[in-house]
Amino acid sequence: MPHTLSSLELTDEITAELTVLVGNRIRSLLIQFHPSLETRPRPRLDHQAVTWLLERRTG
Repeated sequence: MPHTLSSLELTDEITAELTVLVGNRIRSLLIQFHPSLETRPRPRLDHQAVTWLLERRTG
């Protein structure tokens, strides 16, 4: 199946759009599992502990 795959050239615009989509997806998943996050101020996703957890989970 590798012959059916095509390479993509990422531009800054595509990278920015993907970053927004991934951020929205992560926020959506967090709200599904922890509905109280929706009513509180937005969580600090740039916090060192959150970054560490996400790296461990996705790695």
